[in-house]
Amino acid sequence: MFKVLFSYSGWQNVNYVLNDVKNPVRTLKIAGPLGLGITSTLYILANISYFAYVDLARYLVAIP
Repeated sequence: MFKVLFSYSGWQNVNYVLNDVKNPVRTLKIAGPLGLGITSTLYILANISYFAYVDLARYLVAIP
């Protein structure tokens, strides 16, 4: 799991960006839930589109 987390080096840039923000606490309180909500919505929409495309018979055959 750590290899996956550290393969994305953008985690380090958060600290540098927050130094330049005027009110970092307020910004994180807004950006955190907003980013989580957008990501969750896109994930759910991707799953809905996948299940809308794949018919049920092919899906049930693929389950071991």
